[in-house]
Amino acid sequence: QPTALTKFHVANITMGLTKKGPNYESQATVQIVDDLNQLISGATVSGDFSFNGVFLNSASGNTLSSGTVLLRSSKVRASSGNIFTFTVQNVSKSGYTYDSAFNTETSDSITV
Repeated sequence: QPTALTKFHVANITMGLTKKGPNYESQATVQIVDDLNQLISGATVSGDFSFNGVFLNSASGNTLSSGTVLLRSSKVRASSGNIFTFTVQNVSKSGYTYDSAFNTETSDSITV
């Protein structure tokens, strides 16, 4: 008897910054949960970083048992007031359906 595919969504995006010389790298920690708020491991999260509104790089990775994956931007020379943004484009895992309508957030930003 086939069962309905379990739905999952983005529960949280936490942004971080690392300064490396004159350059900055942004990190996005994305957490994925199912419709019962259970943490989902092994989900592939893909998305795009932008810098001051201009596309910077794509990144993807798989969630750990914590339901989170850490994704990194390219390093770029930045100054105070510059903005890094990460936007989730897709989440996939066999047997699951990504339901972005339930995302707590789909995009998040951090200011240098």
